[in-house]
Amino acid sequence: MKKIICSLKIILLIISVQCLSLRSFSQKAIEKNETKRNNHEIPSNIKALINRTLSQSYEQLNTDWFGTIQAEAILHWVPKGYPEGNDFVTNWLKYHIEHDTRMTDEEYLKTYQGNSGRVIRNGVLPFSIYCGTLGVAFPCYSLYKLTKNSDARNVCISVADAILQYSARDRFGYIAHDDNSYCNWCIPDGGYFSVRGMADASELVDKNTSKVYMKNAVYQAKVSIQLFFDNDKKLTRTLYNLDTGEPGKTYWCRASGWMVYTLTALLRHLPENHPDYKYFMDIYQQIVDGLAQYQGPNGGLRVWVNDPASPEEVTSTAMTAGCIREAIDRGWLPESYDKYVQKAWRFILSCVSEDGKIRNAYTGWAIPAEQKELKMDEKEMGYIPGIILMAAAQIL
Repeated sequence: MKKIICSLKIILLIISVQCLSLRSFSQKAIEKNETKRNNHEIPSNIKALINRTLSQSYEQLNTDWFGTIQAEAILHWVPKGYPEGNDFVTNWLKYHIEHDTRMTDEEYLKTYQGNSGRVIRNGVLPFSIYCGTLGVAFPCYSLYKLTKNSDARNVCISVADAILQYSARDRFGYIAHDDNSYCNWCIPDGGYFSVRGMADASELVDKNTSKVYMKNAVYQAKVSIQLFFDNDKKLTRTLYNLDTGEPGKTYWCRASGWMVYTLTALLRHLPENHPDYKYFMDIYQQIVDGLAQYQGPNGGLRVWVNDPASPEEVTSTAMTAGCIREAIDRGWLPESYDKYVQKAWRFILSCVSEDGKIRNAYTGWAIPAEQKELKMDEKEMGYIPGIILMAAAQIL
């Protein structure tokens, strides 16, 4: 009898293991089919853009936002059928840790096109106190979430600490664009890099440090709204003139993109019971309502959003549409706002050629935009494919 019982137990164990194996095989098959399905739904021109981005050597992507937004975008496509993105970004980070730490400050500052600033070396990777290089934390945050890479986590915390301890502030307490040329003006992208840098890092540290990061992220977001958001037009101004104490005169398209980026980055981490949660949600909806009001006939935002004589522009359209789709997905906005997203998506797709090249991009920045200088498609710039791929990953 004991032998029979023992034999039955062995048989049951074998059956159980086989069932588990079948379940595991079935799950893998489902995941594989899902990957194929997702890849099949990706438009051919977006596939070409992904392949163009991945075909670069990882050494080509610097640690300024020209490179880092491409690195982050690549990671957003990992679960959509491009698993090689993990290795690409892991190797990119490893390369810069090994390479950049051997450079002098002067050598490091020559690796990017933006303004110079003090070089911070308080972690595994050097970066400068220029807001564009603070964005090195963003692909590192995504990489850590996917792979638990400890160096990536170190970069996130180093950047958040630098924002708190080393970056300059103007008289409003708003983060300086850089160490040198921020005294006369400030612009909305500074808010994005500081708010997101601290908000993301708040998830990676102990409870007390997390509160400090979030408190500062909330403050920077509030000041950004105070300085740049026009309550009457429901649009975001290009800049704030610190010399005259007056807001800018124009409403540049990418200023709207930076503002939506900023609030999306904050709301990902802000608890619903936070005293300012409703305030930010209300402002978010006002901003989106303003954008919907001025959306161009083809679905794009115009270079100067409220100027019907200016052309529709692709990067700002992608920034806003991708974030609005995320807001809908997270329940911050009702599904009715997808009307803006789908109209914008058709415009975005029309701006990407079958070989993955992008047109209708404003290639200047805030100062020339405030001076009404129209700078369209002057040259290929690394942030352009990154912005488009970030939005496409969310919308698809």
